[in-house]
Amino acid sequence: MVAKVLTKLAKEALKRSKKAKQKVEKKVDETLTSKELKQKEKAQSKTQRKRAKTEKEKQKNPFETKKGRAAFEKLSKDKHQKATQARLKKGKKEREKIAAEKKADVSRKKKGIKEGATIAGTVGTLGGISAYGLSQSAKDTKSDIQKKVDKSRADKKTSQTIDALTAKLKEKQADKKAKVKTTSQTQAGTEAARKKPGARQRSDAAISAATKPRAKVTGREDDMASRNISLFGGEKRANVTREQMTNLGLDPKKKSDLTRYLNAYDGLGRRPKTKADLEGYAKGGSVKKQGSDDRLDESLGERRGAERTKSQSFKSRRNESRGARKPRTPQSAGAAKRGWGAVMK
Repeated sequence: MVAKVLTKLAKEALKRSKKAKQKVEKKVDETLTSKELKQKEKAQSKTQRKRAKTEKEKQKNPFETKKGRAAFEKLSKDKHQKATQARLKKGKKEREKIAAEKKADVSRKKKGIKEGATIAGTVGTLGGISAYGLSQSAKDTKSDIQKKVDKSRADKKTSQTIDALTAKLKEKQADKKAKVKTTSQTQAGTEAARKKPGARQRSDAAISAATKPRAKVTGREDDMASRNISLFGGEKRANVTREQMTNLGLDPKKKSDLTRYLNAYDGLGRRPKTKADLEGYAKGGSVKKQGSDDRLDESLGERRGAERTKSQSFKSRRNESRGARKPRTPQSAGAAKRGWGAVMK
């Protein structure tokens, strides 16, 4: 079974184009590269990216006006170009140095493989892939044998990579099908519950409201319609963020401060934006409404003059005003006089 698979892989490898062979060789070189060099290359790439980001921040234009930006670009253009070229040149040298080290390391390992550290290992490998045409080792040189061994290993690794990717793709497709199936089952269950006799019929509007995405607190809108957000089940929450309350000097953890904020929202008809907007809403209470005495005092002050210009107090003036009013006649007074009922006192 193994021989057949290897034979098939060998035939496929022979049919590949030059580009595919180069790709396989590149993967072999990557496999033979030491872990230390890979980590060194990764760290070098990170350093170069950080260097480029720092340079970009330094070269950022600080002016906002069109003239200022143009003048800054004109003065610093040559300087920035030189700095960028120097950075790119330095990065190129560093990459070339790492590439040379990787090449030397890979060639040294390939040379060790060609020389054959142990004959038994090579013979065992050849015995396992005899269908590949390597059983006639007596006629082939040691270098040709090693080349074929390396090629078979690379082909085997490539096939394993393809199998792994195929399995991963199948797993994703299976997950997608499972999600679609779950969604369809949920929709079917909802429809069945609606059509079930004796069950409470839900309107399309209620179902669409239940399937809507969860509302989020944004604190962006500034109208009364955006004062609250509705959660699933009809529960309401205040549409205000922690940052907005903190900026006004309120504590988001205190319910009294939240009540104060919402009362100010209701009183102003908009979202309070400054600390002055919260005046009159201390301790979470709303603005005090006028009583009948206050309204009458205000009316007398406007019509007859302020209290300081009179000898009477506001209380005396209120009593006098109320006493001068014409008494209201009960609706049943006329009927009582005609003998239809008792006289109302």
